Amino acid sequence: ELRLDLTSVYSVDDKFVQSLSKELQRLRQLKTLSLTLTNKGKLTRVGLESLAHGLPEALSELELGLDNVLNVDDNDMQSLSKGLGGLRQLKTLSLKLLADGKVTSAGLESLAHGLPVALSELRLDLTYVYIFDDKVMQSLREELQRLRNLKSLSLHVNTNGNLTHVGLESLAHCLPDALSELRLDLSHVANVDDKFVQSLSKGLAGLRQLQTLSLNLNSNDKLTHVGLES
Repeated sequence: ELRLDLTSVYSVDDKFVQSLSKELQRLRQLKTLSLTLTNKGKLTRVGLESLAHGLPEALSELELGLDNVLNVDDNDMQSLSKGLGGLRQLKTLSLKLLADGKVTSAGLESLAHGLPVALSELRLDLTYVYIFDDKVMQSLREELQRLRNLKSLSLHVNTNGNLTHVGLESLAHCLPDALSELRLDLSHVANVDDKFVQSLSKGLAGLRQLQTLSLNLNSNDKLTHVGLES
């Protein structure tokens, strides 16, 4: 088990991450890795790709925080997707991404496609990725349907109006049957309405093994007592 929180270390650069990646590859028995990085623009695609390809194959739990890493873009999401795809034993994945606008829906779709099928717990904090839209949600829907062993799902998303009832309803209809824990934070999603809540209600009704449910919704004029009663 290795946990590194470098949130307050602003000197993290490509050279450091490349050295870290080499050391990680030596840790062939490493099962748990928690790593949080931040920088002021010194970490580029070179370092991020090195990190993505240096993840030990034996990992069963990965917690990765890219907190205000200014240079993260779609290419980095594609590299991370490939890196995750090689982690056959990964059961728990927690990813927090704070990007500055360079990650688009294409990058998030690539990330979704790389989710390992063996996952039993998935936590995605994309609160500060403002381009989460219907297309990304539909891609996530397709990938979630592959994760038949998923027991716990936590999803935090943010949009600037790009996510409509179409994407929200696709989420409601794709929740894996095996879920025992579901946490949805849609407090920054302005388009939550009665129709979505009604669809979500139907989706939840099919989760026979669900034991824990946490919902954080945005209070706006589109959500009325009709949706809340459902």
